[in-house]
Amino acid sequence: MNFSQIMHDYPWLFGIIMIVGGPICAFFGRRFFPWVISGIVAVTLLLGTLIVCSVLGFMETTIGLGVSIGVAAILAVISVWLVFKTVWIAVGILGLIGGFFLGSLIYSMFLVAIGGGALWMMISFSFLCSIFSGWLSFKYSKPVVLFFTSTVGSYAFMRGCSYFFGGYPSEAVIFHSL
Repeated sequence: MNFSQIMHDYPWLFGIIMIVGGPICAFFGRRFFPWVISGIVAVTLLLGTLIVCSVLGFMETTIGLGVSIGVAAILAVISVWLVFKTVWIAVGILGLIGGFFLGSLIYSMFLVAIGGGALWMMISFSFLCSIFSGWLSFKYSKPVVLFFTSTVGSYAFMRGCSYFFGGYPSEAVIFHSL
């Protein structure tokens, strides 16, 4: 069972995580910044590691699935510790992650406006916005923290609700359509 199959079979799990974590990030992101950004980095690294393990075929057996989840969890815990110790790097990471989501949003609006697009355009928008936002986060840290914690939290809440109510295509559907 690969990671995309797990996401397909248990969407409610990811929906609950996003519905609970989204408002916390959106409303309390600046006040509890080290905790919130540690959670964002941990979830992003956990899911990213599981996606990489799935693509490489490590999650095709029960043992491989368990090892992949264990390695992803260990990496997530280490990332929480590192982010907590180096808050200034956490601001940059927030800029990178927030910029990625912003690039995805800009691409989605572009996709609706012209009626089609290519995968390389989506990756380009996300990558360029991520780099630019990462640079801005070191130059203007307080406004960037406020903007991106509210943006990432709102996006997470909306995506969590879409797992239950539908109406918004998943990233896998968008990738497949490109």
